[in-house]
Amino acid sequence: MNISAKMKVSISKSATSPSCKPLAVSISKTTMKQISLIIFLFTLKLTYAQNYKTSKLTGVYSFGTSAEKGPVGQVIVYPESDTTILFYFESCIGPDSYSMGEIYGRVQLNSDTGTYTNYNGLTCKSFFEFKADKLILKADFEKIDCGFGHKVYLNGQFKRTTKKVTDKFTDLDGREINFLVTKPDDYYKK
Repeated sequence: MNISAKMKVSISKSATSPSCKPLAVSISKTTMKQISLIIFLFTLKLTYAQNYKTSKLTGVYSFGTSAEKGPVGQVIVYPESDTTILFYFESCIGPDSYSMGEIYGRVQLNSDTGTYTNYNGLTCKSFFEFKADKLILKADFEKIDCGFGHKVYLNGQFKRTTKKVTDKFTDLDGREINFLVTKPDDYYKK
């Protein structure tokens, strides 16, 4: 959006005089609200996700190259606090069934490890461990009802492909979900 094209600035006649008098500039209330909102959103974007101890873990972790060749998956990690992360997991096992699964959740961390237990009323449990640029997920195979397709588990080794803070994801239904706006509990109420 070109902000300068949207602003209306009126300058009084005294502003055009060659003297060194201060310019009289008035900006409409609407324009001031727009400027304030832009500054607020920019500040929020810069500070919200960057100041947590868990920020060092942010990014996209993935495995596989193509669902046509075999299993693929990704985990997007977003810092929620000094001790918690939000994550979005999706995976497809590839040929022959192309079974898929996705989950959006929260993990409480202690020294870069934590346990996820599903909020969706199912008995889904997985252990998270971050090592260098890897995320290792270990499914608790006694509690693996995550609502995924056949042979899809919250399990495996994922390599970090980017360290960039990603504040949103697109789920398998095509909905764009913002980590700041929709928390896991709210996501499953829809």
